[in-house]
Amino acid sequence: MNNNIPDKIKDKPADIPKRMKIKIVVTDPWQVVKRYKSVLEIFKRGRYMAEAFRKYGVDRNTIVQSAELAELAIAAPEKYAEIHDKQEKGEKLSNITQKCQDAIMADENIVNIIQTLKTDGKLLPIRK
Repeated sequence: MNNNIPDKIKDKPADIPKRMKIKIVVTDPWQVVKRYKSVLEIFKRGRYMAEAFRKYGVDRNTIVQSAELAELAIAAPEKYAEIHDKQEKGEKLSNITQKCQDAIMADENIVNIIQTLKTDGKLLPIRK
């Protein structure tokens, strides 16, 4: 046994991360909206979206892919409720997001509301 290694290094576990990260799988639209709002709150407290994504532990593309769903739920809850009520059980989030995107593009008023909320800081300033 090598006696040149200090005791505090010998006793230290080698591969234990500082924080254990738990991967959360989002499967429901309400979870997407909750995640979006959480990242938005972190962004409001900080300066950068990248910092908010990192603190919440989510990739930017994950938020971008489902942003329409959360934006519609915040900007036009009645239109979102219509889509949500027509949702089939087990429908993919990507399909629901596409329906939300179609609903946003179909109504110029919703587009204007979303742009206003983004400039006011009530939505993430995501550009696609």
